[in-house]
Amino acid sequence: MKKRIVDVLHRLLVTDYPLSIEQLAEETAASGRTIRNDLNEINTFLADLHIGPIQTLRGKGILLKLTSKQQAIVWQALQAQQSEYMTREERSFDLLLHLTFSKEILVLNKKEEAYQISKSSMDEDMRRLRADINKYGIEIISLGKKDCG
Repeated sequence: MKKRIVDVLHRLLVTDYPLSIEQLAEETAASGRTIRNDLNEINTFLADLHIGPIQTLRGKGILLKLTSKQQAIVWQALQAQQSEYMTREERSFDLLLHLTFSKEILVLNKKEEAYQISKSSMDEDMRRLRADINKYGIEIISLGKKDCG
């Protein structure tokens, strides 16, 4: 699950009142369509835990009503999932290792999938990595898909 989806789920878990899609979109700097897609993924996650979906309250927004036992199950599942994720520093180190020692071309969209992060998070990781290694006179050059052959 991407960080934004975890953030949306966290927001729903700690809120006792309905939230609008627009409010969640603004808080996460995403579009309403993206939030709707995220909600579908959250509902799939909840279904896998045998927990009912997020409720839509007409004219009010969305609400996740859970018992304390269900909340504990969700929190535990989130913690287990988050332990699988790398921090930004860990991802930067992994990218640097790949660039330094691998003979394979670094394909960023494959790394996005492997790290389970968004394109904007990957772009920020690369921007920071470029800045860090530029201090040593090293430059990362990006090639478009057609240039990679």
